[in-house]
Amino acid sequence: LFNIFPEKAYAFSDDKSTWGYVFGRAGTIFNYIGPASAKTTEAAIGLITAALEPYHSKPVAVDILADKTDLIAWFESIGFAKQRDFVRMYLGKNPYPGKPEFQYLISGPEFG
Repeated sequence: LFNIFPEKAYAFSDDKSTWGYVFGRAGTIFNYIGPASAKTTEAAIGLITAALEPYHSKPVAVDILADKTDLIAWFESIGFAKQRDFVRMYLGKNPYPGKPEFQYLISGPEFG
């Protein structure tokens, strides 16, 4: 995503306790923001706020992990509305579970 849309990528790192990144891309119907990972919800909101800035009155979509209830509430407070649910699945062992506690937005289901 960075190679295709570098102008839609944001990152920061103050130190090991505060860091984050977010990517964006153009979509067919919506502009899309995600993935987003950060050390804290506050850091994620700061990055997402920067990523939203160019889209003042344009359609934007995000896919938020269901356990990020504070982020969901924040998105709803700025006018976003829930459109869909989906479940990420895998078969067998998951040798690369990642660190879901730091993941706030995904890239979209089409990216796997």
